[in-house]
Amino acid sequence: MSPQVAVRLSEPLLERIDALVGSGRFETRADRERRREIGAAIAEGYTRVPQAEEREDELGTFPLDDPTGDG
Repeated sequence: MSPQVAVRLSEPLLERIDALVGSGRFETRADRERRREIGAAIAEGYTRVPQAEEREDELGTFPLDDPTGDG
């Protein structure tokens, strides 16, 4: 079992989180926070290391006008 941690949230934020949980978007308040952290980490990664066209070509993707990659 994971330890519980007490945090203070504003009433408006808590109401929004509870509305998301109540709508079925998230199973629990903790589920909402986990997904927020994962999304923030993904966004930070793309900010830190942006995807460049040169990198896409290295990975084998080709421009739309030449799907064969022949030039």
